[in-house]
Amino acid sequence: MVAEILRTKWMAMTASIWIQCTLGGSYTFGIYSAILKSSQSYDQSTLDTVSVFKDIGGNVGVLSGLVYTAATFNRRRPDGRGGRGGPWVVILIGAVLSFTGYFLIWASVTGLIRKPPVPVMCLFMFIAAQSLTFLNTANVVSSLENFADYGGTAVGIMKGFVGLSGAMLIQLYETICPGDPESFVLLLAIVPSLLSVLVMPLVRIYETSTVDEKKHLDGLSTLSIIIAAYLMVIIIVKGILGLPSWANTVTLSLRYSNVEINALLSLWNIWNFIGRFGAGYVSDALLHKKGWPRPLLMATTLGAMTIGHLIIASGFEGNLYPGSIMVGICYGSQWSLMPTITSELFGVKHMGTIYNTISIASPMGSYIFSVRLIGYIYDKTIIGEGNTCYGPHCFRLSFVIIAWLSSGFLSRVCWCSGQISFINRSSRRGCIVDKRLMTCELF
Repeated sequence: MVAEILRTKWMAMTASIWIQCTLGGSYTFGIYSAILKSSQSYDQSTLDTVSVFKDIGGNVGVLSGLVYTAATFNRRRPDGRGGRGGPWVVILIGAVLSFTGYFLIWASVTGLIRKPPVPVMCLFMFIAAQSLTFLNTANVVSSLENFADYGGTAVGIMKGFVGLSGAMLIQLYETICPGDPESFVLLLAIVPSLLSVLVMPLVRIYETSTVDEKKHLDGLSTLSIIIAAYLMVIIIVKGILGLPSWANTVTLSLRYSNVEINALLSLWNIWNFIGRFGAGYVSDALLHKKGWPRPLLMATTLGAMTIGHLIIASGFEGNLYPGSIMVGICYGSQWSLMPTITSELFGVKHMGTIYNTISIASPMGSYIFSVRLIGYIYDKTIIGEGNTCYGPHCFRLSFVIIAWLSSGFLSRVCWCSGQISFINRSSRRGCIVDKRLMTCELF
């Protein structure tokens, strides 16, 4: 009886959710970035370079996709029994990478090992972040395969809990080792790796479907919303409300305290979760009830993101309230819509590889904008001694440029929406239309 309960797609999703809840180490970089900067004597550009390797490691996951495809090839059976291979192989590799990377960072910060050269520290950060691609790929793609009819909702739940994980880890930091970022790095090395190893046997692929899948997925969606609300209440009760910010550099420029920065990073993760979960759920609802394709929702979020960046750039008092909320929600929505659209275009057989190939765009953009643009402008605006710039002028130009580029992407998506409308009209003249993407095949 117990074995039958454990061998279900719902238990697989539960195990995946537990793992996803611990993957927010990259989102908590603001907690330990200051101690990393001071202990290694970095300037802002060098710290940004190390951070870029965090983004590269967390997004360049082609290897994890290839490993997932190899590990799950011909291992999909209705009862979940797939031989020796399966998603657990990918999860195990991710757990090893997570422990290795964060442990070496902790050893460097505490002086347990010699101060490593910058390239070596970048390697440590890359290894730690690379674990995210293995763990995330195993959980997201297996959920897509288990719930193919409601892929948007399934991906939204998985990506949503990753967004929440940052806030969860920050609350763990505040509870276990407040004011001690060195110990927090050690926690990042131990907790995700240990939990992943414990539950990885439960994450399997089941090619079965039931009539009540939507009802149970809605129940999990409700649970995730309750958890998000609970985390937000905790943040508010602690009396750490302030102007929310999604960039540690911005909060330092505006002279926020460490307590405020930690709280604002938590709130950013809440907005991120709302975007990830909401986009997946709403896109499924619009698709099944209205027949609207997912790219239309992507166009809407890009427009809102452009406005959000302009609000942050404006510098008026209280601007980070609406700005960070809009950017956080819209940023999160891209990570939910993109894998779902990808699976609908190319199928799930090589989903892990294709999805992670597309994700390479994120670290490329991070390097260009964080190091070459924001870091460069920030360093040039510093007046006097020290490595910190104070005031909204430190980041205004950077956000204006990013908003301009977001509007450019919006124009491209709007053009695609026009093509969608044309295809929709053509469907009445002899086309078979896929409602999910509004692609058309003549017959």
